[in-house]
Amino acid sequence: MTTRAISYDRVSTVGQGATDLRTHALRAFAAEHGLDLIEECVDKAVSGGVPLAERPGGALALSAARSAKATVLIAPTLDRLFRDTLDGLRCMREEFPALGLRVILTDESLDLSTAEGQFFAIQRLAFAEYERHKAGERTLRNTRALQKAGRAYGHTPYGCIRHGDALYREPNTWAQRERIVSQCATHSLRDVSADVRRAQIPAPNGGEVWSTSTIREIVKTHNRLALLPLAPGASAANGATHSTPTREAVASFEAGHA
Repeated sequence: MTTRAISYDRVSTVGQGATDLRTHALRAFAAEHGLDLIEECVDKAVSGGVPLAERPGGALALSAARSAKATVLIAPTLDRLFRDTLDGLRCMREEFPALGLRVILTDESLDLSTAEGQFFAIQRLAFAEYERHKAGERTLRNTRALQKAGRAYGHTPYGCIRHGDALYREPNTWAQRERIVSQCATHSLRDVSADVRRAQIPAPNGGEVWSTSTIREIVKTHNRLALLPLAPGASAANGATHSTPTREAVASFEAGHA
């Protein structure tokens, strides 16, 4: 009897070339090992920090395994599945065993259903987490130095636009930000995330997926960002002004945002 299988891949950008190559490689692996590939799941422009079950392709893969009774999931490498240690551990210890799902990393010759496979996977996830924390510490040191110089730094928050060292509210995306914050007052983060996806509102990274962590960050920073003026040339609404924030004001805002 042929073993039913699902393939999964994730790309951080919308580029197609690498995805096509890995898709062909996964198909070749399935054929070589006698696997009946019943579903090919791909997430595009989705961060690996988003839990697997919250990505469209990841959710489809898990659903297909559940409904079609597939017993094998193949993916190129560990970082295509996870970049978050807790999510990786939860899936390997709870989600995959509950589905009776054997997970094979084709490019790394690892079977995550085995003790050896999980041992190496956990080590690598822990090291990746360590590297992210070290990068965060370096970023914090740099941003503090920029604060002292009165300069804006880091990514531009969703709903805002940057002109030089100054941050402003951008009318179009700011309206979406306000919608999200308003909905979070009465709905769960997961429900709001699903709603903005259905409305086909592009996520801050340009993709389709709104993670709950992104929604949470928007709510967390909204009150401080609301103190910023509208972008120069934007239509004023509700008495908003277009005054240009001083370097000191920008540094003060960013200090609170850190």
